[in-house]
Amino acid sequence: DAELAETRRGLAQAASANDALTAAKHDLAMRHAAASARLALAEAEVATRREDALSLGADVASLRAAQRKGEAEAHAAALELSALGQAVTDRDELAAKTQALLDAATDAKQIAEGSLAEARARVHRLELKLEHAVNEISKGNEIIERLQADARASRAKSKSRSAAAAASATDSDCTNANSSVSASEPA
Repeated sequence: DAELAETRRGLAQAASANDALTAAKHDLAMRHAAASARLALAEAEVATRREDALSLGADVASLRAAQRKGEAEAHAAALELSALGQAVTDRDELAAKTQALLDAATDAKQIAEGSLAEARARVHRLELKLEHAVNEISKGNEIIERLQADARASRAKSKSRSAAAAASATDSDCTNANSSVSASEPA
């Protein structure tokens, strides 16, 4: 009986231990199931995160490519802006030079107009002098023509006087000769 009681006690202890182990096994199974569920969730989360990481990696690569493209475009735009700035500077310099040339041309035109006005005034004065000289020459020519006419008339008168005197001298010589002949002839 003691043995049986001890066996019963052992059996009760073993049953109690078995119940405790079964409870622990059940608890471990529950924990295992919960851990497996958490592991599955964590693995799913890791897979999602890996996909996100791959997607983000692709996005980063795309963004880096876009950044490089943007930097290249910004550099090209900066070069174009620099070229346009230089073109504006060149245009402003050309406009300033053109304005300077225009001002110089305007000054030269005013000087030329002044010189032209002076030249026209000189030409007008010379034309007046020429006209006066022509009038004086015409008067001189008229005087010369009158003097030449008077000289011709005087020469003509002188010739006719000389001819008359010569004729008269010839007549007188003839008369004298006749008189001399008559005087030398005996009467």
